[in-house]
Amino acid sequence: MTEIYLGQNENLISAFEKISAEPEEEILLKIAPAAVTLDNIFNIKLLQNFSETQGKKLKLETEDPRGKNYLDSIAPNVIEKPQESSLTDMTLESGGEDSSPSILEKLGAFLSSFIPERIKTKGIYFLALSVGAIALLLIFLFSLLIYFPKAIIKITVGSEVFVKSLAVTASSSNNLIDYKERVIPSEVIIALKEGEKVAETTGTKTIGKKARGVVTLYNKTDNSRLLPQGTTLSYARVEGENLLFSLDATVSVPERSIATSSAQRVTQVTYDFGKVDVAVTADDFGEEYNLSSASILTVGGLPDDQFLAQNVTAFSGGDRRDVKIVSEDDQKKLKTELEKILKEEVLTLLKASVLEDSKLLEGATDFSTTASSFSYAVGEEANDLKFTGTLTGTGIVFKDKDLLDLVEKSVPEFIPEEYDVLSKDRDITEKVAEADFETGSLSLNVKIKSYVIPKIDEAKIKKDLAGRSLNYANEYLGNINNVSNYDLSMWPPFSSFLGKLPNLEERIVVQITRE
Repeated sequence: MTEIYLGQNENLISAFEKISAEPEEEILLKIAPAAVTLDNIFNIKLLQNFSETQGKKLKLETEDPRGKNYLDSIAPNVIEKPQESSLTDMTLESGGEDSSPSILEKLGAFLSSFIPERIKTKGIYFLALSVGAIALLLIFLFSLLIYFPKAIIKITVGSEVFVKSLAVTASSSNNLIDYKERVIPSEVIIALKEGEKVAETTGTKTIGKKARGVVTLYNKTDNSRLLPQGTTLSYARVEGENLLFSLDATVSVPERSIATSSAQRVTQVTYDFGKVDVAVTADDFGEEYNLSSASILTVGGLPDDQFLAQNVTAFSGGDRRDVKIVSEDDQKKLKTELEKILKEEVLTLLKASVLEDSKLLEGATDFSTTASSFSYAVGEEANDLKFTGTLTGTGIVFKDKDLLDLVEKSVPEFIPEEYDVLSKDRDITEKVAEADFETGSLSLNVKIKSYVIPKIDEAKIKKDLAGRSLNYANEYLGNINNVSNYDLSMWPPFSSFLGKLPNLEERIVVQITRE
C-alpha cells in the first residue's frame, strides 16, 4: 500500500491529481489536521467515489477530531461500480480494445457513480450528470473564493537614522560565529606566480691593463739604500700631471763608488753611481703609461740629486676601455618592476579563488617574493640583466553571510525594545583595521547605517484580521499606534466583493515601510 500525504492547504483538486498519478491500486491517504479537505463530509465522499472511478482502493487516515468523526460515519469505501450501460462503458467501447479513457471519460465515470441506477434507467441520466458537473464546478469556484484571495496590507511608519560602528574579528581558528565576542570564521587562501623580466644595465666602469717595464735605479749618495716593494716612482708627463709606478720587489741600491786619478800634478775624482735593475708596474690603466725608453722617473719622493730611475726599454701593455656593468640600482629597479606585474596577476588569482558568498577586502592581502635570482651580480660586466622571481600572495576571506548574521544579532543590543531596525534599507561597510597573516585573522571596523522604526507586531495583525470584514480591518489598522498611513488591497481585485479578508493567516501579507 502506498502512502500519500495531503497538506493543510491542499484542496480536492490536489488530492485528485495525487490519486490519479499513483500507479498502485491500494492507497493510504493521510490528511493533515485542520486541512481544508475536512471542511465537510461531502469532500470525503468525493474522494472515495473518485478513487473508485480510478480503480483504486482508498483508505483515509487523519488525526483531526472532526475528520475522524466523518470517517466513522461513512460506511466502508465500497461503492457499486456503474453497469455496462454507463457513459464510461459506452465511451470505452467506441474507442476499441486499446483505447484508454480520456479525462472527460474519467470525469463522466466519476459523476455517474453518484447517480442511482433507477435514475439512469428512467432516461434522465444525462440531465443528472449535467447537474452534478455544475455542482462540482460551483464547489470548485467556491473553494477558490475561500482559499485563493490574498490581502496585502502596506503600513507606513516614521523612522530615524541609526548609525553604529562595530569592532569585529575574523579568525581562522573559529569554525562558528561567536556572537558574544563578535568573532566570525575566516579562511586563508594562497596563490603564486612565477615570471621574469629583462632590462638594460646602466652602470659603467673602466677596465684595462697596466703598463709594465724595467728601470735602472741610480743611487748618487755615499750610502746604500733599501727600497721596499711598492715604492712609488713618478714620471712628470706634463706640468701638474704625474704618472705613478710601483716597484714590483724590494731592492737594495748600493752606494756610489769613487775613483781618483793624477795627471800632471792634478788629481781627478770620478763618481760611479750605485745602480740596480728592477721591474715596475703602473698604478692605473692606460696607454699613457707605456713610457718610451730613456724616460727619467723620481724615486720615492727623494731629490733627483740623490736618486733617479730610468728605463732602458719602453714600457708596454698599458690600455684602457669603458664597459657596461650591473649596478645596485639596476637590480632594485628590475625587481620592483617584476614584482608589480606579478602582484597584479597573483591578486587576480586570489580573487578568482574566492567563493561567491565570501569577501576579500582591500588590506586583507599580503605579497612576498619567495624565490628570486639575477643573471649577473652587482659590478659584473653585462649589457642586459634578467631577474627571475616567484611571488606568493596570501589572502584572508570571510563569508558575507556570517558578517550579516553577526550584525543582525548585534544591532538589537543598541535599540530600545519598542523599536525595530529595518534590514531592507541597511548599509554595511567593512574596512580592515589590522591583518595578521600568520594566524589568518582580521580586525574589522564595521559601520552600520540603517533606520529605526516603531515595532509593529505583524503576526498579531494577521491573527486579528483573519476572516474579518474589510470595514473592521480598516478601523483596526487606523487605530494602530505610530502608524502614519496604511493601504489595504485584495488580490485578485474582484475578490473584494466578498467584503472580508482571507480566513487563512498565510494569505495575509503585511509590509512595513518607512516614511
